[in-house]
Amino acid sequence: ACFIAQFEEEVHATIVSASLFAPGDRVAIGASGGKDSTVLAYVLGELNKRHNYGIELLLLSIDEGIAGYRDDSLMTVVQNETD
Repeated sequence: ACFIAQFEEEVHATIVSASLFAPGDRVAIGASGGKDSTVLAYVLGELNKRHNYGIELLLLSIDEGIAGYRDDSLMTVVQNETD
């Protein structure tokens, strides 16, 4: 838990020091369904709740329409959106 807390605090410090967001901003997260975008979506969601940034987070993923190409990762994105 120590690493996670430190990581989240560093992300929060960066957000605040760089004034990345303003209340009411809509922030789209490019979501592939992989671990990087999943962690980003989770951490931003948690920090938004904890520190009341007042932003709306949206997951953005593109379905290329190729059957079987990214079905699993797209299902992960859908699941992450509901979590």
